[in-house]
Amino acid sequence: MANSVNNTNTLGHVQPKLSLETVMMKALSGRSEILDDQIREQAKMISEKNELLKEFNGYLQEARTEQAKKDTTDMSPEFIAFIERNDVKVPNDDGDNRYSKDEWTAVIENMQTEIDSLTSTSQTDLIDLQALMNKYDEVIKQQTNFLSTSHGEKDSIIGNTRI
Repeated sequence: MANSVNNTNTLGHVQPKLSLETVMMKALSGRSEILDDQIREQAKMISEKNELLKEFNGYLQEARTEQAKKDTTDMSPEFIAFIERNDVKVPNDDGDNRYSKDEWTAVIENMQTEIDSLTSTSQTDLIDLQALMNKYDEVIKQQTNFLSTSHGEKDSIIGNTRI
């Protein structure tokens, strides 16, 4: 009972009395910081997917160039590493790294499927980012409105004391 009368917590430290205005601003500020972190994380993820799409498109162009050749051609070690790193299925029935025109066609189709999938998820990610940004804007508007209202109330109180 003495703790509640003296406004202390169980450790004996005095808890300051916070105004409703302070509590609201802390809550809104905390929310805006959380949203800001989420926006940055989402933007980074989108940027990484865009870089991967650029890489895919570069290797897709290389595959099309190899497909256009008349003879079977070798897949470069960099291309093989990229394919393995991104789990793209490539037909290689004989186990070597030489690809015929038909095998290159299958590689191109599988890569295009991966590109389409990445593009689709990137669009969803952009929609999610826009939703986060809208929430962030709403929190900032709430903070601005709260500060404006609070300032107006204080001006009114000061004005009333002068009369």
